[in-house]
Amino acid sequence: MFGRKGGSGQDAFTREVAGLLAEMPVVASVELQGDLHLFIRYSNGAEGHKFLGNLWADTREMSPRDRADRVLRELAATRDVGGGPRDWAGAQSHILPVLRNPRLLHMPQPAVGDAARLVVPPLGAQGRAQYVHFTASPFLLVMAVIDQERSMSYVMQHHIADWSVTAGELFSQSLGNLKRSGMNADVLAGGVVVRHPRNYGSSWMAVPGVFDEVAEMAGDEVVAVAPERDSAYFIKWRHVSVVHSVLGVAMNEYETNPRAISPVFYRQDAQHRLELWTPPLDYPNRNDILRARSVVCQAEYERQREYLEQVAVSTGEDVFIAKVTLREMQGGGTVTGAVWAKGVTNALLPYHVDEVHLIDPDTPERVTVRWPDLEEHAQAFLRKDPGLNPPRVRISGWPGDVLSDLRERALA
Repeated sequence: MFGRKGGSGQDAFTREVAGLLAEMPVVASVELQGDLHLFIRYSNGAEGHKFLGNLWADTREMSPRDRADRVLRELAATRDVGGGPRDWAGAQSHILPVLRNPRLLHMPQPAVGDAARLVVPPLGAQGRAQYVHFTASPFLLVMAVIDQERSMSYVMQHHIADWSVTAGELFSQSLGNLKRSGMNADVLAGGVVVRHPRNYGSSWMAVPGVFDEVAEMAGDEVVAVAPERDSAYFIKWRHVSVVHSVLGVAMNEYETNPRAISPVFYRQDAQHRLELWTPPLDYPNRNDILRARSVVCQAEYERQREYLEQVAVSTGEDVFIAKVTLREMQGGGTVTGAVWAKGVTNALLPYHVDEVHLIDPDTPERVTVRWPDLEEHAQAFLRKDPGLNPPRVRISGWPGDVLSDLRERALA
């Protein structure tokens, strides 16, 4: 029914979904805003945007019958639109936490009170992301959703303003609701797979103390990964073969599934906060595990770069958005990097990279330094942009006055 490749297939899919929506009594009108993007006006006066990217990716390889069933199940949630909780008393029992990667932030978002257009804020705008979230670890966000019988919607800044609650109160409620819903845990030889009847299994990684709880079930220390939204895998890290197998599954999910979260392994620190798990130096799969971080770093910054370049075009700002590069090292390690070129007067460098290459086009010299050394000696030229996630720093000028200090710390 729909094309396999190209815009024509996406256009046909978008028009088909628009036609199905238009037949629903709760929908007053549907406007096509582009491939995989609809603007909907509901009979109760509510308005909203519907992005079909995930649905298209999930269904394009299905048979016509299975695809139609999947689309109709998705659209069944439309009956809940506009009928959600209006105050905190009605909302609080429906709030749940979710893990996401930052790519969700890298798209235009509907403006509150002006839903007929999409807002693309300037690069330096405060509060660019309207989603309520906090950064649990580099490239991993905790967000909150309103979970109803047939729909799930993200909590936005205007929700907590209307409900007169803080973000802290919101997330405390969401974590409490998740714990009260009960954990579905399958204890296996290599660890524990945690699921949830409403597909919030990965959310359990954000619950303080859950790693200790699962370690008791498993009988050994565990690390965790969330390849996709439905499950969290708590693995006995000493079981090397299991870690290797799960890492392969997680990498495949990340590279092929638009709903994937991350192939990176985490643990909780003494304060029960998520942190990256760094294997011991002699761990057999160490390079593969660390390489997953580098792959995620490059992929998430690239998605952000593409979005920011669109923002720059829309605002007319002349800014260079630096890419993240991957460098394979002898011995199997992987290093992330970015380029700072002399003569670029306004640029955004990625913050979470291992090294930065300082290049002067007028000379053959190339000075490569670790990011901490650059931050220490060229701080006067760096300014962190508070509105970007993952973070970037805005550079101005050229660190010629401290270049000699950087040369002393240059990598071979």
